[in-house]
Amino acid sequence: MARKLTPKQQKAVDQLLLDPSLKRCAEVTGLSYDYVRELHTKTHILEILEERRQKVSEKAEIDAAWVLEEQRRVYERCMQVEPVMARGPGGKMIETGEFKFDAAGANRALEQIGKHKAVNAFKETHEHTGKDGGPIIWRTEVMPAKR
Repeated sequence: MARKLTPKQQKAVDQLLLDPSLKRCAEVTGLSYDYVRELHTKTHILEILEERRQKVSEKAEIDAAWVLEEQRRVYERCMQVEPVMARGPGGKMIETGEFKFDAAGANRALEQIGKHKAVNAFKETHEHTGKDGGPIIWRTEVMPAKR
């Protein structure tokens, strides 16, 4: 059985659904940042947030495939794969002959696509242990400066 939210919790959850920033949630709702941060660590609150986000996604028909497709479109637009169009005489859309290049936007779109689990282009690996499974020990020596 789902736990019922208090009015303060409901206010925080509603705001976090609009904007996941804990700081802005505290500012907008008038709740303390510490309260919002603590609330955001509670399992039942996180479950409620995830459940409601899932419902919103389903209602909007947004899924990973849609996000990837939209990122592809952003990339293509930044690379100007499609010609720039403008309204010509009579309101008809015509090519302007302009082609702009937005390297930052294209790179950002590729980064977002690459981070997607299905693409896995930027698989991160972190080595925190030595080859024998033990901790990595770093030795630092301070040498006197030569004069």
